[in-house]
Amino acid sequence: MKPKITIVGLGPGYEEYLTVGCVKVLENAENLILRTEVHGIAAWLKKKNISYRSMDDWYQQANDFDELNQKICTFLISTVKEKGEICYAVPGHGLMGDESVRVLIEWIKKEDIELVVLPGISQIDHVVTILPDVELSNVRILYAIDRDKLIVDPRTPLLILEVDQQVKAAELKIQLLRHYPPDFTVDVILLKTELKTLSDDMRIPLYQLDQLSHYDHTICVYVPPVSMIELDRYDFQHLVEIMRILRNPKGCPWDREQTHKSLKQYLIEEAYETLEAIDEEDDDKIIGELGDVLLQVVFHACIGEETSDFTMEDVTTAICRKMIERHTHIFGNAKADSADDVMINWEAIKKKEKGLENHTQVLKDIPSNLPALMRSFKVGHKAALAGFVWENIEGANQKVEEELKEFIEAQASGNQEHQVEELGDLLFAVVNVARFCKVNPEMALIASTEKFITRFTYMEEQATKQGKKLEDMTLPEMDVFWKEAKKR
Repeated sequence: MKPKITIVGLGPGYEEYLTVGCVKVLENAENLILRTEVHGIAAWLKKKNISYRSMDDWYQQANDFDELNQKICTFLISTVKEKGEICYAVPGHGLMGDESVRVLIEWIKKEDIELVVLPGISQIDHVVTILPDVELSNVRILYAIDRDKLIVDPRTPLLILEVDQQVKAAELKIQLLRHYPPDFTVDVILLKTELKTLSDDMRIPLYQLDQLSHYDHTICVYVPPVSMIELDRYDFQHLVEIMRILRNPKGCPWDREQTHKSLKQYLIEEAYETLEAIDEEDDDKIIGELGDVLLQVVFHACIGEETSDFTMEDVTTAICRKMIERHTHIFGNAKADSADDVMINWEAIKKKEKGLENHTQVLKDIPSNLPALMRSFKVGHKAALAGFVWENIEGANQKVEEELKEFIEAQASGNQEHQVEELGDLLFAVVNVARFCKVNPEMALIASTEKFITRFTYMEEQATKQGKKLEDMTLPEMDVFWKEAKKR
């Protein structure tokens, strides 16, 4: 016969909660091994004169839980091969939240050993019976050992089981403090040897979670839901929820009146304010401005949701799908060893997505409401991809000289329409030079405008110190201050 291991779930620790099947196995087990004696059923076993061996001594000897579980499983497998049959009893359900059982099952797959599992009543089943006014379907449940998988939603109640180490409590506290205020009250539930109610346990502020006098597998933590106005930090869904509140019939009159078209100006303004914050290298300002940009995205999505045209999930799905489909070198079989390779792949995929069959369609696809410099830069770039480009920068420079000459001639003619046309040609030629130099003309002009403002400010300040106004000064007088500003 094959060696046989029976895993028994001992439930939350009360005799009343032992299943009939588990009782029969425990009473007849010749080789009973407990993961730990720190459990209410140990007293019941002694009362019944049922002998057992526990692994508690190994908890003190092992450096960490990985080493402990390896030692336990090595012992269990060697013992069952020697004895032929053993019973391994663990707190709770038997399969849920017990890492030693997980490791044992993986090891048994490689061995010729029969495995039988008799589940017990889990800690979850017991804890939810003593939580006030909490429906199990609403509670998010996590074992402390799986804390790396914790996804926090403060709107949803959270139950954390088997907080058996201070280090686990500390790591959980750090994770939770990213979402809850430090003084937010949580319930510490100790599942010991007798039935009880929540009033028997401790209510503590979250920041004290790693300051308990003792930790073992009987300790659970219940984190109740928190109202939005009590939070210190907010996630993306909170922003969506706030926007929905503002847009509802009893919400903000101004927010309710907005449409996609009325919000267009704000989207542009917030984008440029973000660019300014980036140029200033002010992280706090960048955070604030990015939030303003994100608000515009959520605002438009909420309007689309109200009109049943699209939802926030449609927006996130569209961009996620686009990022996956356009990064075939990451999510597919394409290769890209450089940023230039990535852009070549990107353009090819983009053309295929939009059904653009020729280069003219590609140029026309560039949005007409982009800032003029930015649009001309993109048009020149797309044309260059088709091979329509100067062989070297000298040709581009000569084109600037040619267009400047034509613009001067247009000025001399006095024809306003002709001047507008030639000035546009001159600017487009300058943009082509910028592209050759790998300079974004939009950013370059923004920087030059800021530089002009700085020098102008200095010039006016110096004039004021001399008791003068700029409008009362001659150009040569102002030029003296301007040259000083340039030197500075």
